[in-house]
Amino acid sequence: MGYSIEFDKSAFKYLQKLDKSTRTRIVHSLQILSESPFNSELDI
Repeated sequence: MGYSIEFDKSAFKYLQKLDKSTRTRIVHSLQILSESPFNSELDI
């Protein structure tokens, strides 16, 4: 079961302004989050 993640317009614009490596890391984490919000990869 997958989940959907919705962005506020301003959050999406902010994400686009980030440098590529940071943006890639965040998008990767969001993909994991949408697949399984309890994934241990997301532990900080």
